[in-house]
Amino acid sequence: MNTWKKLVFALQLGHFIHFLGLDSPTAKGERIKARAGLQTQGRSTYACAYCDLFPIDGCLIFPASLQNIRTTTMESILIKQTLQKNRECVILLHGLSRTHRSMTAIEGMLAKNGYDVFNIGYPSRKYAIAPLAAEISRRIRDLDTTKYSRVHCVTHSMGGIILRQMLKHEKIAHLGRVVMLSPPNQGSEVVDRLKSWPLFQMLNGPAGGELGTENSNLPSSLGPVDFDLGVIVGRKTINWILSTMIPGENDGKVSTLRAQVPGMHDFLVVDATHPFIMTNQKVLRHILFYLHNGRFQHPTSS
Repeated sequence: MNTWKKLVFALQLGHFIHFLGLDSPTAKGERIKARAGLQTQGRSTYACAYCDLFPIDGCLIFPASLQNIRTTTMESILIKQTLQKNRECVILLHGLSRTHRSMTAIEGMLAKNGYDVFNIGYPSRKYAIAPLAAEISRRIRDLDTTKYSRVHCVTHSMGGIILRQMLKHEKIAHLGRVVMLSPPNQGSEVVDRLKSWPLFQMLNGPAGGELGTENSNLPSSLGPVDFDLGVIVGRKTINWILSTMIPGENDGKVSTLRAQVPGMHDFLVVDATHPFIMTNQKVLRHILFYLHNGRFQHPTSS
């Protein structure tokens, strides 16, 4: 066995002894105190200088039993607070007549990439946009997102309008980047044509009737955005009847033109439909790229 292998074996043996509690009484006492007072990512913490720092199984570098390093409970708390401060989270808001389950593909992708995700459901067909925005604002406050270094948002369809309405009256602490999928930022011609129909009102509720393109409609009253925003909209449709009501390129509910809003940082048109843009794999990658970089990866022209 060469020297390197001997060193690795010794380190791992030392960590195993430390884990079983067979090392010094001092280390065991520190471990007991840590178990009594701290929880990290759902598992007990230890007095090991490295296990205590990182919420994953096992030491990343060297076991404390071989280094004679002991962190106090207070030191561990301060370190964990620092690490938590550097964490980022993402708030998800679904669209009209949908539920939080429509955003599960985005939720899973973001969680796998290290974000804490809050997928918020709300009764989109029951209330107008202003009370929905007020309720979501209250729920975000209850989440205590101030502990995160940055709080990002990803929305679908009317979820983007609700977010704009909310931010007009109350800011989110440490707001980072926002990605809106198919938002009717300038309203939708479909609403202009159908909002007086009883069937439309039954299916979409009071909020749906507010999403028209007229100056009196809510989207027109919100003005330019003043936060880091990227917008993605589709140009394919599965509803040809609704698409005939919309001039120009559209996704069956919103035109690519009316998805845009003054103040946005980037804009991207993709081959996706309005109801399923949230599950499109390319769109998922675009969301992640924007949250990391503040821009989209636009395809290069040939």
